[in-house]
Amino acid sequence: MRQILSAILLFSLAVLPLQARTDDGSLYEMGYRGNVGLTFNPSVSKGHGYAVGVESVHGYSFGNGAFLGGGIGLMVTSNEEVAVPVFLEAKYAFLDSALTPFVSMRGGFRYMDSYNSAVYISPAVGVDIGDFSVSLAYQALSGAVYFENLLNFTVS
Repeated sequence: MRQILSAILLFSLAVLPLQARTDDGSLYEMGYRGNVGLTFNPSVSKGHGYAVGVESVHGYSFGNGAFLGGGIGLMVTSNEEVAVPVFLEAKYAFLDSALTPFVSMRGGFRYMDSYNSAVYISPAVGVDIGDFSVSLAYQALSGAVYFENLLNFTVS
């Protein structure tokens, strides 16, 4: 467990300096956007427990509320397995304000060394509150042995 916590800490220290900020962080301004987030994924099927981790997403805001980027994360499951998701994300913010609802879609690959790696998709709804985002996502994973559904809570 100590090695897993050390890995999460090292990953966090590596991606935190990459976070980009603008004065208001709005998706209604064109340009580069980046963030670092904390995730909690309780499983809602097959009794697989939960996963916690960090993630970093970087990409381009088109200035009309639309964002397209890529990300990577590091997660630890309740049975002490380490997962590394790599994904693309499309996001749309509905309002040009400090408090705005959004929808997003992620798709990618989750690598696990000693368990089933999986391709996944993850639609989400959430709220941007200033420099923070809170979202609730449904994550559908397909692996060699099982199909699992997770709810994903993210704060970034």
